[in-house]
Amino acid sequence: MSIVHPRVIYYDDDHPAIEYGGIWEQSEEAFLNDKSPVFGGKQQMTKGEASLSFEFTGTEFRMLGRLVPVPQQGQGSNATSLNTRPSWQCFMDGEEFAGDTPEDKPANGFTYCYWRLEESEADDINHTHTFHMRINADEDAPLWIDAVYVLPPALETVQSRLKESDGTIWARLTPKDASVRLGPNWGSLDTGDVRYTVDEGSFVDIDFIGTQVVWWGSSLLEMPVGTSRGSYSIDGGPNVSFPFTGRRRPGIDPGYRQFFETETFGAGLHTLRVTYDGFEAPLVFNQVFIKDGDIFEPDPRTLSDSDRSSVRPRPPQSSADPSGLPSDIQARPVPVGAIVGAVVGCVAMILGVVLVLMFFRAKRREVLEEEATQSRLREFLLNHPNNADPGVDGNGGVTDSSASSTTQVLIATPNSFGAGMLFVKSRENLLGDDQRGSTLRSDGPSDGGGAQRNVTRVYAKQRLSQSRVSVEQDSDERRALLDRPPSYSQGQ
Repeated sequence: MSIVHPRVIYYDDDHPAIEYGGIWEQSEEAFLNDKSPVFGGKQQMTKGEASLSFEFTGTEFRMLGRLVPVPQQGQGSNATSLNTRPSWQCFMDGEEFAGDTPEDKPANGFTYCYWRLEESEADDINHTHTFHMRINADEDAPLWIDAVYVLPPALETVQSRLKESDGTIWARLTPKDASVRLGPNWGSLDTGDVRYTVDEGSFVDIDFIGTQVVWWGSSLLEMPVGTSRGSYSIDGGPNVSFPFTGRRRPGIDPGYRQFFETETFGAGLHTLRVTYDGFEAPLVFNQVFIKDGDIFEPDPRTLSDSDRSSVRPRPPQSSADPSGLPSDIQARPVPVGAIVGAVVGCVAMILGVVLVLMFFRAKRREVLEEEATQSRLREFLLNHPNNADPGVDGNGGVTDSSASSTTQVLIATPNSFGAGMLFVKSRENLLGDDQRGSTLRSDGPSDGGGAQRNVTRVYAKQRLSQSRVSVEQDSDERRALLDRPPSYSQGQ
């Protein structure tokens, strides 16, 4: 494996490699008004005489925590490590050393102790060092321990050792890391250690091995301070939006700030994409912390199968998950929009099918009614030939009487617009020919012989409806008027 550079790793305050002496209690207060965030969201706090020890292999070391300096009586307001409370001492391999100078304001992530391997000792980079810290605090001046910062040596044996150890480590990635791919329109500060963008749509892709990501950035001077939005996605999944603002208090450095923290997902190789959505405060990239991350900087896109298998396994969970599902499946967000869209689409499709079926059913009903009308008319004319004139008996039934040789029928048929259409068919056509005749006019004149026109009206009852049949007969023609398809019977 080609090693570019080791990454700084963080041990959170509850890592089993940190051994605490004295009385300590866990604090989960965020202290949002103080400089910089609390790493991991919790710290260890003591209010009396206490100590801690830590063994590691590395070339650089920092002990980080929250400090609220309280001046000693008679020392004024200028705080130093000697005239403030609480007080502490730092030892590396038995030799005392110091840390940063305390500020006069509360701060998270303060460096109590800072140590770096001398160049003269560079040949012994695989050596295990022992750190020890003595603390003297009280009720009015407690001391918090937040995290341990270690820069490991560029040795595969160190990674193997960490892989076999218990507890979680966090690998820190910076904008200069080999796995970071910045898109267009990113500005640069501090020779590239800080990158920022104010252009909507600017993005950065980060390939990493791990189970969770936390993004930290700083608040820049002389930049817009209004609310902006960004979004991130893991492995091309749904975008998760997050809001942020710029520096709110002029002249006061708020230090780092946490822009977002992802859910926990399955161990392995992943891709994070972060996009700036605008429109006020800039999106700032200082450092990204990867839980269970690789401590070296190989480009994950070029990792071999053996490299992938050397990734530190995810620590076992303290209790079984009652759902029985893998955590990477549980952490996936539910695609509510896709589910709603699918349901609406299915309902719309079902309604469309129902409407089409109703339309064709209505058309089919019209055809069947017209066919029924034709059939009943044929039956009627077969039962009343030309030499038999239909009439009405005393019981309302249909009787026959003489008639001329030609019969025409006026048919009222429904159409798709709800109106009736009138057609004339001869008796012979109704019995076998579907050719339509001409539209029937009303009563014609009497014949040339001067014979008086004899008109007989027949009203036939039906069982299923109040349909009406009118038949008019004279010496020249016989006409039947049907308002609706009737059902005839003899002798009702």
